[in-house]
Amino acid sequence: MINLIRKILFPISFIWWSVSYIRNKLYDLGVFHFESFSGIIIINVGNLSVGGSGKSPMIEYLVRLLSDKYSIAILSRGYKRRSSGFVLASNDTNVSLIGDEPQQFFNKFGNQLPIAVCEKRALGIKKLISKFPKLQIVLLDDAYQHRKVKPDINILITPHHNPFFNDWFLPTGNLRESRNGASRADLVVVSKCPRKLQKDEFESNIGKYTNAPVYFSELSYGDCHSLANKKKITPLHTVDTAIILTGIVNPKPISRHLNIYNIKAQNYSFADHHNYSKLDITKVVNECVAIQNDRNCKVTVVTTEKDATKLIQFKDIFEDASIEVIVLPVKHEFLVNQSGQSFDQIIFDLITTKTTSNR
Repeated sequence: MINLIRKILFPISFIWWSVSYIRNKLYDLGVFHFESFSGIIIINVGNLSVGGSGKSPMIEYLVRLLSDKYSIAILSRGYKRRSSGFVLASNDTNVSLIGDEPQQFFNKFGNQLPIAVCEKRALGIKKLISKFPKLQIVLLDDAYQHRKVKPDINILITPHHNPFFNDWFLPTGNLRESRNGASRADLVVVSKCPRKLQKDEFESNIGKYTNAPVYFSELSYGDCHSLANKKKITPLHTVDTAIILTGIVNPKPISRHLNIYNIKAQNYSFADHHNYSKLDITKVVNECVAIQNDRNCKVTVVTTEKDATKLIQFKDIFEDASIEVIVLPVKHEFLVNQSGQSFDQIIFDLITTKTTSNR
């Protein structure tokens, strides 16, 4: 039904294309004003399409790569937050004020670096610079189409299962802008790759739109920890039956990962960035209890780090029903045997080059 509706709406895709094309052309011609920042490096991580492509794991990858050498900050829009303007994440903020992904970043890195949200990215950068004068790098989360800021390094993420060169404009497809937008990329990362893939085919198709080097990564899963206690690790081989509770675009990779451990799992999926209600959680708990009674087994809820930022408020409901909730971390892992410079090295080289030119 959804595919049929998307096909019916095909004419609207041309309207989307026209608006996107004109807007980008006006920026390219300098008619629309953008801001650039000297003395600081702006690294943008984004994509050409809507939906999950692995932007958040890439932001986290860059934090781990760069934080020992540079003073960095993360700036996000804070999608679906119930606040506006510039908000600096702290122990006094929460997911409703800054959004689920910024809250995820804060949970991991809040004691290491500033994390902020602002729908006006240029204003957000100025605020961060004002509050943290020694700042050297700002990581922009999901700002590829936010052209009011000119980044020094543009990292374009495209998922292996639906690469931008095979996609179409909204609402028929998932593209936010033309495939030609890839020409602004300094690096392209094909994410969520299988171990065996046709790299040459991807490089050839991407090469039609950009000369940027192409890298391939897969999503790698870490040790599961308890929702209520991060120090409590639950090995997946001890889980027999699970409900995968997520509000993400595509939970299938999690299902495939659990299948490696022969875990009998079923998906309980909501829309991306879903704000869970008490009724939602009650239904999930009742489903777990019903499966336990029917199969005479223990059911474990498996969720993502992004979802955990919103599920933590309901931990007592799960605990009262003796339902264990475990969180499955995910990260980028670059595939080996890639030609040319490593991803890490080219990032460092680009930063060095841009720092010299920005002085």
